Amino acid sequence: PNASRGLQHKGLRYLCAAWKSNPTHPSFALRIGKYFPTVLSLSDDNSLGPALFLSKNLLPHLPKKIASRYLIPALMNAVASQDRSDESLVLLHTVATTVWTEEGVVDTASIDLDDQAADKFFTSEGAEFCPDFPSELLLRLFDLCLEFETPSDRSTGQEREYVLGKIGYVARCMPFLVSLGCSRGDDDSGGVSSSNELIGRVFHWFASISKELESTVDEKTHITQALVIEAFSKSSIECHRRLSSSVVASLGNALSTMRSCANNLLFS
Repeated sequence: PNASRGLQHKGLRYLCAAWKSNPTHPSFALRIGKYFPTVLSLSDDNSLGPALFLSKNLLPHLPKKIASRYLIPALMNAVASQDRSDESLVLLHTVATTVWTEEGVVDTASIDLDDQAADKFFTSEGAEFCPDFPSELLLRLFDLCLEFETPSDRSTGQEREYVLGKIGYVARCMPFLVSLGCSRGDDDSGGVSSSNELIGRVFHWFASISKELESTVDEKTHITQALVIEAFSKSSIECHRRLSSSVVASLGNALSTMRSCANNLLFS
């Protein structure tokens, strides 16, 4: 992290090229993987540049299991290491929306292109093989997304557009974060109960932000509403897959609110 920017960039390019050329080689996974926390630690200018570089140029090219075990945890720690910022949200968004190309030839005639587009726009692929993250790390990731201003907090049109764009960014991160929270087991720092609290916060955010967006009728707000509703549906599917029926039932109020918002958006 203390190398010059030019030297650092060359080193990262070499790492990406070397690993992509033989991504399953154990030397890279076992030896280089353990150095990711150091490579991705904040530089002197408090920048997440190295983490952003690897998230775009290496992450999608590694086998998903290797990426999930070694690179994604290091990237999430990099996100959490910086105070809440647009740069940290961009890094989280890049990881959360990464899609891995499936091997083999796919018969495109048998694919529903609308479903395929939605699956790539809202994905939780990166969370599939991740190890359990500590409660403190998950809390910082969720806080990054859930604690920011709402459109009503901004007065000018330009400020409002900024907040709407940020809501769209957060919405695309939610299925990934919900999957991480749902997958987490027990540990000494809270375990399942703390994870369920985080999931409850997410669904409260979905409901409250959707109700607020309903108060304004314009195209950009409607697009943002649609993103939030689609993210909610993907997150709900993850909850039904991974959580107990009693926990899912506790989210019923949010479901009712979102159903009403979706109906209003479609039929108003």
